[in-house]
Amino acid sequence: MANLRRPRDPNERAKLIVDIATDGFSKKAENHAAAVALHFMHYNCCRPHKTLTRARRGYKATPAIAAGLTDHIWTVAEVVGLLEESERVSA
Repeated sequence: MANLRRPRDPNERAKLIVDIATDGFSKKAENHAAAVALHFMHYNCCRPHKTLTRARRGYKATPAIAAGLTDHIWTVAEVVGLLEESERVSA
């Protein structure tokens, strides 16, 4: 793994993570889709981005906040609760 370069662009990094994760783990398309959805949920709702934080004059912001989809930074517990609720409804 010494020959891997470190990506600078967040989208390139996300693609690299998905490529590495799919090499040995996601054997079913359904599991892969769930992993990708979870990754994007975390990226857009849970993880504050520096450029968006600077644009909001120091208030931490995620892409979902910047787009007006939510009013707060989500915790992982909130994401898990959303998943559990969706499983309860579908069962």
